[in-house]
Amino acid sequence: MRCAIYGRVSLDGQSQNSITDQIRECERFAKHNHWSVVTNHIYQDVAVSGSNVNRLAYSRLKQAALQNEFDCILVDDLSRLGRDMAESVQIFKELSCVGVRIVGVSDGIDTSSPSAKIPFYFKGMMNEMFLDDLKAKIIRGLKGQVIRGYSAGGRVYGYKTRQILDPSGATDKFGRPKRLGCEVIIDKQQAKIVRKIFQMKRSGFGYRAIAEYLNGKGVQSPHSGCGGRSGYWGRSTISSILNQRKHLGDWTWNKTKWLNKTRGTKRIKQNRPEADWVICKSEKLRIITDDLWNAVHGTEAKTQNVRRGPRGQYVLSGVLKCADCGSSLVVQNSGRYSCYMCNGYRNGGTTVCANNHRVSRHIVEKAFFDELKSVFMNPRILKTLQQKVEQAIRVRLSDHKDSVSQLRARKKALTVQLENLIRYVEAGDHSTMVRQKIAERESELVSIESKLRDRSGRIGVDPGITVDWLESKLGQMADMLKGHKEYVGSLNQEIRNLFPDGLRAVQREAKEGVIFRINGTAKPFSSALLPVSIMSHSGAGT
Repeated sequence: MRCAIYGRVSLDGQSQNSITDQIRECERFAKHNHWSVVTNHIYQDVAVSGSNVNRLAYSRLKQAALQNEFDCILVDDLSRLGRDMAESVQIFKELSCVGVRIVGVSDGIDTSSPSAKIPFYFKGMMNEMFLDDLKAKIIRGLKGQVIRGYSAGGRVYGYKTRQILDPSGATDKFGRPKRLGCEVIIDKQQAKIVRKIFQMKRSGFGYRAIAEYLNGKGVQSPHSGCGGRSGYWGRSTISSILNQRKHLGDWTWNKTKWLNKTRGTKRIKQNRPEADWVICKSEKLRIITDDLWNAVHGTEAKTQNVRRGPRGQYVLSGVLKCADCGSSLVVQNSGRYSCYMCNGYRNGGTTVCANNHRVSRHIVEKAFFDELKSVFMNPRILKTLQQKVEQAIRVRLSDHKDSVSQLRARKKALTVQLENLIRYVEAGDHSTMVRQKIAERESELVSIESKLRDRSGRIGVDPGITVDWLESKLGQMADMLKGHKEYVGSLNQEIRNLFPDGLRAVQREAKEGVIFRINGTAKPFSSALLPVSIMSHSGAGT
C-alpha cells in the first residue's frame, strides 16, 4: 500500500512541532500496518485555515491522488484535511471513484470501508461546526474586550498599543504578570504623517503625488517590514488612511463581517445590523478635526466620477511580478486599450520603481496561453488530463443517477397516494380538501416525470472525451474565456496554484522598442520553464 501523508496547522503561533508530530503518528501507523510511505508525497500547509479549500499543498495532494500516484492518504485526524463540509463530501466522492482511500489515524475512519460514508460525513460536519462555534466564541471574547475599553486587535496607522497588566500583581499559569488587555494610544510620529496626508489632500494633491512625496522623504509606510509587501507608500494606502474614521476618534466595532461568496473565490464584505455594533467614541484618540475631515471628503465627492480601471479579476491577476521592484503588474484601463503596468510605479512613482512601461493585456495573455499550450500538448499530460476530465464527468453523472433514484422513489410514493385519494372520492368523499390534495400530487407528479425524462437521458451518455478533442479545446482557450468570463476567477486560482512563485516580468528597452520577457516555473512540472518574449512600444502611456 503506497501512502501519502498530509499535515496542517492553522496559525503561525501553533507549536512548530505540530506538523512533525502529525507526520510521525501517520508514519507509525503505516509501519504498524506494513504500508510504505512515498517520501515525495508528504504534504504540509502551515498557517492556513481548514476552511480554505485552495491551500497550496492540499491542491497538489488532490492532483496527485487523482493521478493515482499513491493508494492512500494518511492524516492524523480528518480535521487536518479540512473544515469545509462541501469540500469533504467532494473529495470523498472524487477519491473513492479513483480507488484512493483516506485514513484518519486518530479518528479510526477509513473510507475504503463500505460503512465509512456516515462517520466520514458526520465528522466533516462536526469539523465545520467546530469552526463556526470557535468564531462565535472569539467574537464574544473580542466584544467583551472592546466594552472594557481594550483593543480587539488589528493595526491602524497613527496608533499603537500598550499592555495593561493586572494591578493586583496576579500571574498567569506560566508565572508571567497577568495581562488584562491592550490599550490603544496615539503614536505621535505617525499621527503627524496622518495630518500631513490630510493637509496635502485638502491642498489639492492626488493620491500618487502624496505617495511619491512620502517615499521621497523616506517615511516608512504602514506595510514596511511586512513579508510579501513592497514596503512603499502607494495610492491604495493613502486612500485607506483618508477614509479611516478611527482618525476622528470613532472606534465603533463589529460593523462589518467577511463572507465567502462561493467556494474558492474572494471574500466579500457585508454590513452587520446596527444592533450588533459596539459604539466606541473617544476624543483622546482623535487625530483629525471634523473641519479637516469634511474639507478632504468634500474634495473627494467632486472626484468620484473620475474614470477608473476595472476592479474585476483577470486571468493573470496577482501572478505577474515586476522583476525590478517585485510589485505586482496590475491592469490599467479596459477593453482594447487594457494593459499591464508595474503597480510600484503606478502607486508610488519613480521613487519606488523606474519601470514606467505598459504592455497590452491581450498580447500578454495570448502569449502566455500559447506557451502554456505547448507545455500541455505533451502526449502524456494530455492523456492524464483526458482521464481526469472523464472522471469528473462520470462523478457528475453518478450524482444524476442518485438524483434519478430519489425521483423515482418519490414518483412511486405519489402514485400510491393518488390511488388512495381516488378511492376516497369513489367512496363518496367529494370534499374540497381531497380534491386539492389530488391536484397538488398530480402537479408534482407531472414535474417529476419531466425531470426524469431530462436526467434519464444524461445517465447513459458516454463522456467520449478524446485526446484530439482536448487538444482542440486547449487551442481555443483564450477565445473560450472571452465568451465565459464567469470562469476567469477559477482559472486565475488554478494558475496561481500552477505558478506558486509567480511569473517574473523583465522589461528591457531595445532599438525596436521594449522587450517584455515573462518566465516562471510551473509546478508540479518543475522542469517546465516558461519563457515568453513580447514586443511592445516603449515609454509610459503607450
